[in-house]
Amino acid sequence: NELAILEFIHLLVETMDRHFGNV
Repeated sequence: NELAILEFIHLLVETMDRHFGNV
């Protein structure tokens, strides 16, 4: 499950980075 959590966090961080990048 650790891999799944890391993948989820990576997706979340990438989404946030993309969101703040548009601002």
